[in-house]
Amino acid sequence: MNVFSAPWFYWAVAIAIGLPAGLIILTELHNTLVRRKSHLARQVNLLRNYLLPLGALLLLLVKASQIRAEDGMVRILTTLFGFLVLVMLLSALNATVFQSAPEDSWRKRLPTIFLDVARFALIGVGLAMILSYVWGVRVGGIFTALG
Repeated sequence: MNVFSAPWFYWAVAIAIGLPAGLIILTELHNTLVRRKSHLARQVNLLRNYLLPLGALLLLLVKASQIRAEDGMVRILTTLFGFLVLVMLLSALNATVFQSAPEDSWRKRLPTIFLDVARFALIGVGLAMILSYVWGVRVGGIFTALG
């Protein structure tokens, strides 16, 4: 059997090369953002430390090892990955729109209760989408009940 014709080979090579390269690039980007005192340094750190390795692990399990996506452990890891993406996106949105706003802007004067309610709603919708997509849970009834 030829290793080069195996379906897992190219995925394994791509992850073996891409993961270290991605970690190096994100580390350099994080260091640059920290030096510039950017609000986005935290999100790049989250991407480097959690999302990239977890994404590589998921690709290794599903593509290289050819474990079915319906397997329980793969679903748990996919749920965790989706939750981390949701946290990173909300954190990046907060950093770009509200934390970097000028002092006299409407974005700085907006009461935090409105931001908290909006975050709570976005987290609820995001988790419902993750549960629906990964676990096959029907969440339409929940949205109907909540109005």
